[in-house]
Amino acid sequence: SDNPLAALLPEWEFRATWIDYDDEEEFELEAYGILRDEFERYVEAVKSLGFVLNSEEEGNGYRAYNSDGNCITVAYNAMDEFMEISVEVE
Repeated sequence: SDNPLAALLPEWEFRATWIDYDDEEEFELEAYGILRDEFERYVEAVKSLGFVLNSEEEGNGYRAYNSDGNCITVAYNAMDEFMEISVEVE
């Protein structure tokens, strides 16, 4: 996507994806065939890009803001090996 919000996400090679939202306020994608360790590595990559403010982390999800006020949410479904990633302007 050419969406500037998509450019805020870590560069990653997903086996299969689907873009749910792609506009100036939100970019959301779904990634399939994701194992837990890949989800955990992706969350660490998100943190390394500065999404660490007001963070909420639980076993299957992570949500945080960067210094520009953008919010990222990463949610994982282990049963379906599925990850949903969204970044939005708050």
